[in-house]
Amino acid sequence: MIKITKSKSGDKFGIGLLVVLITMSISLFSFVTEENKITGLAVSNAEVRNNDLLEFDNVKMLGYMSKGNYYIDSEGIVYWADDRSKPAIAMIKSLDESQKSRHVYVDEDGRVGYILDNT
Repeated sequence: MIKITKSKSGDKFGIGLLVVLITMSISLFSFVTEENKITGLAVSNAEVRNNDLLEFDNVKMLGYMSKGNYYIDSEGIVYWADDRSKPAIAMIKSLDESQKSRHVYVDEDGRVGYILDNT
């Protein structure tokens, strides 16, 4: 007589597939936008508070940031200029008047340089 047993690997596959589908559903739901309101894990730039930003003592400390272009506004808020949305990412505590409202560049060695405006 031949005994037929049910494979447990089929049950494990079904449970694994269910877990993957639930995880994907939660991930997709967290990024849903509705009528210009951003919900879930995304944050609009207008909602950024100073507590959410990296804090640096001076402009030279920006050398710890990734290579790229940045803009420092008159209040010391640093924006990433390489992105169209220009998200606020840091705040500088101590600024000279000449460092306000300036574009800066951080190179691959962490050196910070000012971009000259052609105005």
